Amino acid sequence: MVHTLGGVLISWIAIVLFEKYKISRIEMILLYGIFGPLLISIGWEIFEFVSGITFLSSQYSLDTTLDMSMGVLGGIIGSTLSVYFFKNFLSDASHV
Repeated sequence: MVHTLGGVLISWIAIVLFEKYKISRIEMILLYGIFGPLLISIGWEIFEFVSGITFLSSQYSLDTTLDMSMGVLGGIIGSTLSVYFFKNFLSDASHV
């Protein structure tokens, strides 16, 4: 659950940065909204390995796979909601 919410948050941050810099291609927003959380998840797993946290779990590979999958799922959810929000609400507000 935490990794999914983290993925959503990271995705939203990426989308807000795209909006700030006027990048409007939906494919790019979705791409970075999904790969952003994936890269953060990879970094987190490297941190866990280097700091020795991984040796506490006998099923580290399953934990790593689930953590990264949930981060990407959160990125997909966050990107999809962000694209929907920006397309339907911000585009209407700019014409007012």
